[in-house]
Amino acid sequence: MARTGHSEPPALPARRWSFAWKMSLRTTVLLMAFVGAALIFALILIDLGDLTIAEASLNGIEIILPLLAGMSAALIFAPDDEPILELMLSSPRPIEWVLYERLIVLAALQLGIGLIGSAIVAAQHSGEPFLQHVVRWLAPTVAMIGICLWASVWGRRTSYGVLMAVVLCAGMAIANDVLLIRFPDLWTIIFYVQPRDLPAERYLMNRLILILIGAALTGLVFYRLRDSEKMLGTGEKRA
Repeated sequence: MARTGHSEPPALPARRWSFAWKMSLRTTVLLMAFVGAALIFALILIDLGDLTIAEASLNGIEIILPLLAGMSAALIFAPDDEPILELMLSSPRPIEWVLYERLIVLAALQLGIGLIGSAIVAAQHSGEPFLQHVVRWLAPTVAMIGICLWASVWGRRTSYGVLMAVVLCAGMAIANDVLLIRFPDLWTIIFYVQPRDLPAERYLMNRLILILIGAALTGLVFYRLRDSEKMLGTGEKRA
């Protein structure tokens, strides 16, 4: 005797989301990456007076790359500047994937530029090893990406993150030359502190703290993306 009643629907296959690489390239400001590469590689080829080429080139990578990476991170996502935010939030594809793919492309562009520039400088000048070149710009770059992305998402506009990038990089340059002498305890968070300014263990701790700051703020951004009401600005005062 046949069984009666409702039969269970067949199980749906697991959905796999794919990355939208072409759109990510557009939204991570590809032109800015090219400008940054041009500026850095121009400094590698120019002898700046009393400074050696290696020192001038390294300073250029260390200052330009975090600034441009932070500005790019500020531009990749801000709730009020996303024209189809409601559509993205209603889509079955999690909105976190949008940020994942944009950050991956941003990291590939900016970090790739830094690695190539450091390799060129290290190959031409043996004053510092390649790894030390990388450590000098990597930590402030990671910190700037996290800080500026966080500023854009919490401020809801890309202009907040861009302003944060400019002000913070300028402030850190002043702090390294002026404030660090008067307030030596600031060594933990100064972007542009040099290996010769601190004992080796303190310098490595400074680099680690900056990387952790960037990673923690990026994690906070992903956590906020999980709340659709906050992304839409429900219950928040919007400009």
